[in-house]
Amino acid sequence: MQAYDIAVLTVYMVVLLVYGLWNNTQPKDIQEYAIAGKRYGAPTVFLTIAATFIGGGFTIGNAGHTYAYGLVTAFSFLGISSKEFFVARFVAPHIHKFPGAISIGDIMVANYGKVGKVVTGLSGFIVSIGIVAGQIVALSKIFEEFFGLSAEWSIIIGMSIVTFYSAIGGMVAVVRTDIIQFFVLFVGILSVLVFALLEVGSLETALANIPADKTTFLGDKTLLAFAALVLFWFIGETLTPAYFSRLLISRNFDQVIKASYGVGVFSTLFIFLPASIGLLGYSLDLVVGDNPDVVFPQIVNLVLPWWWKPIVLAAILSVIMSSSDSFLNSGAVTFVHDFLKPILPENAIKNELRLLKIVTLAGGLLTILFTLSGGSVITILGQSYLFWAPIVLVPLLLSIWGVPSSPKTFVIASIISALAVVGLYKFTALGEFNSVVGGFLTSIAAYGVLGRLAGPGAKDTLP
Repeated sequence: MQAYDIAVLTVYMVVLLVYGLWNNTQPKDIQEYAIAGKRYGAPTVFLTIAATFIGGGFTIGNAGHTYAYGLVTAFSFLGISSKEFFVARFVAPHIHKFPGAISIGDIMVANYGKVGKVVTGLSGFIVSIGIVAGQIVALSKIFEEFFGLSAEWSIIIGMSIVTFYSAIGGMVAVVRTDIIQFFVLFVGILSVLVFALLEVGSLETALANIPADKTTFLGDKTLLAFAALVLFWFIGETLTPAYFSRLLISRNFDQVIKASYGVGVFSTLFIFLPASIGLLGYSLDLVVGDNPDVVFPQIVNLVLPWWWKPIVLAAILSVIMSSSDSFLNSGAVTFVHDFLKPILPENAIKNELRLLKIVTLAGGLLTILFTLSGGSVITILGQSYLFWAPIVLVPLLLSIWGVPSSPKTFVIASIISALAVVGLYKFTALGEFNSVVGGFLTSIAAYGVLGRLAGPGAKDTLP
């Protein structure tokens, strides 16, 4: 890295931090910190959802795994995009029923009482930290490639930046920086594709160098395995704390529906940008080894002119930070509001805002420890999903749709689903991807059977 590169990146980071925190009055209560006082319209909601949506897995992981496994990766990622259409059609229209909600636990408590809220708070925190860890792994690959830093220092520096303004400014700071990051990341990723194609020479040359098995719809997967992978991406981050909080920040729930549809369309198209970059790697001199996450950074380093490279590096930082800050902020909210507050004695938390900032800082430290444990971007994301879809997603949807259930049903179904996930992950060769799917399907079956046994409209309570 030359002085010019460092100067450009430094200026970008300073602008981002100043813009996020400038004239941003300290949040006066948890609603301000968690959902920014419901102050935003459809355009801002669209931009912040999209910026949160497009993270390290969607870009660096997508490019690397498309290089390694073919276009089947990009096609399976359509499961991520399709969840936005699902949310727009089947979830967002019901959110108006919960006008006072600031977290997922506030939705769960109606059906499942304190136990539902507490379990959701803990699960939401764990999945949020895991997703942030996946983003920081992606960031570490960039820092290693361009700054020559060790993975450990790359992780510590990247996480420190994200934690700082997430803790200080809350949701307002996060949304503000998301807006800048969205535009920078879109221009940056698109420019990498253009410069890579120019470096290769022509589209015909690029296509000729791609192995035939990398361009088929299913690649080396069976139709059933592909369907399971699509379902995995569909359920993995559906209604996780960062995305759910975006459904609550708008002044008007109709605008949330429009924004969600918009993100679905945009992300469906955007998927194929990093995937195409990954396939262009076959026409370039890459040294990939057994870690596909290095594909995207190496291509950036090979094809970009010196004067544009730091701009694209800023875009990559935007990709990762826009997801990381959102999940760190929302994870802290769900941990304090949904997990700690219900289990502590009344009035035990004297200053909820201060505690939120402390938990955000603690979440940053936990993320560093999780990230240093190793694994690729996609693998870490898959492991974090183990704590969400099998335990929380089904009962959350039932609560949103107004389907009556009970705390007892929640406890029994959660135990069954958790045992299924642990069994599949630890004692089979299915791995995290299919274990998440198996746990989710088990959860559906458990609530179906228990609902029938309890009878219609049952609202039993725990002893």
